[in-house]
Amino acid sequence: MARVQQRRARRGLWVWLERWWLWWTQDWLPLGVGVVTFCGLLSLAFNLGLSYYTWKHMQAIMSLGHELTAAQEQVHQIQASLHQQEQREAQALAALQQKLTAAQAQVRQAQASLHQQEQREAQAQHKEASAPQVRAAQGPYGQGPSTEAGFVDCREIQCSASDLLAGLVDPKVTRRGIGPPAAQLPRSQGVLVLNVVWEPNSARIPSKYYASLNELGKALMHWTSPTIEIAGHTDNVGSAHINQSLSVQRAQSVKQYLVQNFSLSPDRLIVKGYGASQPRATNDTAQGRSINRRVEVVHIGS
Repeated sequence: MARVQQRRARRGLWVWLERWWLWWTQDWLPLGVGVVTFCGLLSLAFNLGLSYYTWKHMQAIMSLGHELTAAQEQVHQIQASLHQQEQREAQALAALQQKLTAAQAQVRQAQASLHQQEQREAQAQHKEASAPQVRAAQGPYGQGPSTEAGFVDCREIQCSASDLLAGLVDPKVTRRGIGPPAAQLPRSQGVLVLNVVWEPNSARIPSKYYASLNELGKALMHWTSPTIEIAGHTDNVGSAHINQSLSVQRAQSVKQYLVQNFSLSPDRLIVKGYGASQPRATNDTAQGRSINRRVEVVHIGS
């Protein structure tokens, strides 16, 4: 009995296993295969999508890399351009600084020159103010005592209208010059050298000497009767004909100034030119030639 039961139990187990196997192979195996296939396809699709997404992102990254490289090149070009511009500006600034330095040096030189000139002028004014009697006793430009009584050189001393009037009426004055002897010259009652320093080859009166001519005009307005000779003189540079003409032009410039500004009668003022025939100093030096370029005022009679 027990064996029969065992056999039945074994047979039932095999039947159950057989049925389970049939159920699995017929029902669940296709389903499992389908599930596996679906999972594989799903994995494949996922991998493909991931690959496509990765490829797109790689392309975007590469595009961004190219754009970044181009942007970096543009930045480098801009930096190089800015550097070149800075260099040009630095060079221009350096050139301007050099010009400014040169201009400042020129200004300093001009200031130093003006300062020296002012010092010389101040020394000359101080010398004139401190020793007028010594200068009055000397000849033109400190060349030694004058040998002619009554001769007045207004380039050496400051001459007022009263001084000019006194000099013109002095009967002891004689014509000065190293030219013809005094006996050959008309007798004169006074000789004044006007305070006008003439430029070479010029008959124009510099404006800074108008004040001295104004003093002469005032003197002649108070002394209405006499006849005055305005005598022009030159240095010996140039031909005698040119110097003669230039001396007349200088005297004529003085006459024209006096007539126009003081209403003097032109008949009272006699213009003469002596050229270089009556020098008062040597013509071998620039100072001597400057002394000889002069205009004298001579009282020749009433």
